[in-house]
Amino acid sequence: FKQKTAYEISLGLVGSEMCIRDRLMMFALTSCYSGPEQVAEPGVFKAPILKMNSSAKGGHGGSTANKALEVSIDLPLITWDSFEYRKINLKPGWSQGGGKENFCVVNETDGTPVTAGSPILFLEDATCFYTYYTSADGIPHKYAIGIVKVRIPETGAEVWTWRTAIEISK
Repeated sequence: FKQKTAYEISLGLVGSEMCIRDRLMMFALTSCYSGPEQVAEPGVFKAPILKMNSSAKGGHGGSTANKALEVSIDLPLITWDSFEYRKINLKPGWSQGGGKENFCVVNETDGTPVTAGSPILFLEDATCFYTYYTSADGIPHKYAIGIVKVRIPETGAEVWTWRTAIEISK
């Protein structure tokens, strides 16, 4: 049995087969789109807000009682040059057998402040639904929010920011 390289495998994949992910491989084919190259979407930076339901019980979403428990957290409007993916227990006490999720890990002190209303081009979403964020005071926070990659047209810099820190132009 000869193990094939990623290049050899990709040459043999067509159509929907390219969407199949092999968890044993050291790569992932992340796009199944075969049309023209994706165009960056224009938008602007905005003040990022994270809405959380403070209910200890999960609830079922849309009730008035659940909406009354909603808490808004103002996040800093900053960007990061890079971040780290890390598997982290989603809830305390889930250290044994599963319960770990893919987090984007960032530190406030590594961020660069930006101005609301500044133009951006949306490039891509990171593949995490959660962010492990360490604020400037050194306190870590687990947030149910992803991050996105944007280009700042003025400088050409490609950076990462909160998913809710951008507004795509319609």
